[in-house]
Amino acid sequence: YYYIMGKKGDTSGQCGEIRTIDILNIRVKDMSQSKSEDGHALIIDTGSAAYHLNTPHKFELEQWREAILCSMQTARETRLSITGACRNISKLIQTFDVDQEKATDEVESFFYKHLPSKKKFQDVDQ
Repeated sequence: YYYIMGKKGDTSGQCGEIRTIDILNIRVKDMSQSKSEDGHALIIDTGSAAYHLNTPHKFELEQWREAILCSMQTARETRLSITGACRNISKLIQTFDVDQEKATDEVESFFYKHLPSKKKFQDVDQ
Protein backbone atom coordinates (compact mmCIF):
# COMPACT_ATOMS: atom_id res chain seq x y z
CA TYR A 1 0.00 0.00 0.00
CA TYR A 2 1.10 3.55 -0.50
CA TYR A 3 0.30 6.72 1.39
CA ILE A 4 0.52 10.41 0.63
CA MET A 5 1.94 12.36 3.54
CA GLY A 6 0.86 15.99 3.55
CA LYS A 7 3.15 16.76 6.47
CA LYS A 8 5.30 14.96 9.03
CA GLY A 9 3.16 12.76 11.29
CA ASP A 10 0.28 12.55 8.78
CA THR A 11 -1.82 9.47 9.68
CA SER A 12 -4.32 9.51 6.81
CA GLY A 13 -5.33 6.19 5.24
CA GLN A 14 -3.77 4.43 2.29
CA CYS A 15 -4.34 5.68 -1.25
CA GLY A 16 -3.83 2.40 -3.08
CA GLU A 17 -1.45 -0.48 -3.62
CA ILE A 18 1.72 -1.05 -5.61
CA ARG A 19 1.67 -4.48 -7.22
CA THR A 20 5.25 -5.75 -7.38
CA ILE A 21 4.47 -7.66 -10.58
CA ASP A 22 3.91 -4.25 -12.24
CA ILE A 23 7.22 -2.69 -11.14
CA LEU A 24 9.53 -2.10 -14.09
CA ASN A 25 12.46 -0.49 -12.32
CA ILE A 26 13.75 0.55 -8.91
CA ARG A 27 16.43 3.20 -8.69
CA VAL A 28 18.10 5.03 -5.86
CA LYS A 29 17.52 8.78 -6.04
CA ASP A 30 20.53 11.09 -5.71
CA MET A 31 19.47 13.17 -2.70
CA SER A 32 22.54 15.43 -2.90
CA GLN A 33 20.72 17.36 -5.64
CA SER A 34 17.54 17.80 -3.56
CA LYS A 35 17.08 21.11 -1.74
CA SER A 36 13.76 20.37 -0.03
CA GLU A 37 14.28 16.74 1.06
CA ASP A 38 16.76 14.90 3.21
CA GLY A 39 17.44 11.24 3.91
CA HIS A 40 17.58 8.52 1.27
CA ALA A 41 15.07 7.73 -1.45
CA LEU A 42 13.99 5.06 -3.93
CA ILE A 43 12.02 5.71 -7.09
CA ILE A 44 9.71 2.81 -7.96
CA ASP A 45 8.65 2.93 -11.63
CA THR A 46 5.57 0.96 -12.70
CA GLY A 47 5.32 2.50 -16.15
CA SER A 48 2.01 4.19 -15.35
CA ALA A 49 3.25 5.88 -12.16
CA ALA A 50 6.45 6.62 -10.26
CA TYR A 51 6.47 6.24 -6.48
CA HIS A 52 8.96 7.98 -4.21
CA LEU A 53 9.96 6.08 -1.05
CA ASN A 54 11.92 8.16 1.46
CA THR A 55 13.77 6.81 4.51
CA PRO A 56 15.91 8.64 7.07
CA HIS A 57 18.66 5.96 7.10
CA LYS A 58 20.54 4.26 4.27
CA PHE A 59 20.29 0.77 5.82
CA GLU A 60 16.47 1.11 5.79
CA LEU A 61 16.62 2.04 2.12
CA GLU A 62 18.68 -1.09 1.38
CA GLN A 63 16.26 -3.29 3.36
CA TRP A 64 13.28 -1.89 1.44
CA ARG A 65 15.10 -2.34 -1.86
CA GLU A 66 15.97 -5.97 -1.11
CA ALA A 67 12.42 -6.73 0.07
CA ILE A 68 10.86 -5.18 -3.03
CA LEU A 69 13.26 -7.00 -5.37
CA CYS A 70 12.52 -10.32 -3.63
CA SER A 71 8.78 -9.66 -3.90
CA MET A 72 9.16 -8.79 -7.61
CA GLN A 73 11.05 -12.04 -8.23
CA THR A 74 8.45 -14.09 -6.37
CA ALA A 75 5.56 -12.45 -8.24
CA ARG A 76 7.20 -13.05 -11.62
CA GLU A 77 8.12 -16.66 -10.84
CA THR A 78 4.56 -17.35 -9.70
CA ARG A 79 3.11 -15.78 -12.85
CA LEU A 80 5.49 -17.65 -15.17
CA SER A 81 5.10 -21.01 -13.42
CA ILE A 82 2.88 -23.58 -15.14
CA THR A 83 1.62 -24.87 -11.80
CA GLY A 84 1.53 -21.48 -10.08
CA ALA A 85 4.12 -22.71 -7.58
CA CYS A 86 6.85 -20.39 -6.40
CA ARG A 87 10.47 -21.43 -6.77
CA ASN A 88 12.05 -18.38 -5.24
CA ILE A 89 15.67 -19.26 -4.55
CA SER A 90 15.85 -17.01 -1.49
CA LYS A 91 13.21 -19.16 0.20
CA LEU A 92 15.29 -22.26 -0.57
CA ILE A 93 18.37 -20.62 0.92
CA GLN A 94 16.46 -19.75 4.08
CA THR A 95 15.30 -23.36 4.41
CA PHE A 96 18.80 -24.77 4.04
CA ASP A 97 20.33 -22.18 6.37
CA VAL A 98 17.89 -23.16 9.13
CA ASP A 99 18.58 -26.89 8.70
CA GLN A 100 22.31 -26.65 7.95
CA GLU A 101 23.34 -28.69 11.00
CA LYS A 102 20.78 -31.40 10.20
CA ALA A 103 21.98 -31.56 6.58
CA THR A 104 25.62 -31.85 7.72
CA ASP A 105 24.73 -34.73 10.06
CA GLU A 106 22.85 -36.54 7.27
CA VAL A 107 25.76 -36.19 4.83
CA GLU A 108 28.29 -37.40 7.41
CA SER A 109 26.18 -40.42 8.36
CA PHE A 110 25.73 -41.29 4.67
CA PHE A 111 29.49 -41.23 4.06
CA TYR A 112 30.29 -43.18 7.23
CA LYS A 113 27.82 -45.83 6.13
CA HIS A 114 29.04 -46.13 2.52
CA LEU A 115 32.76 -45.46 2.77
CA PRO A 116 35.15 -48.02 4.22
CA SER A 117 36.31 -47.31 7.72
CA LYS A 118 39.89 -46.23 8.35
CA LYS A 119 42.35 -49.07 8.80
CA LYS A 120 45.58 -48.81 10.70
CA PHE A 121 48.66 -49.63 8.70
CA GLN A 122 52.07 -50.48 10.03
CA ASP A 123 55.21 -48.90 8.71
CA VAL A 124 57.42 -51.48 7.08
CA ASP A 125 61.16 -50.92 6.81
CA GLN A 126 62.62 -51.88 3.46
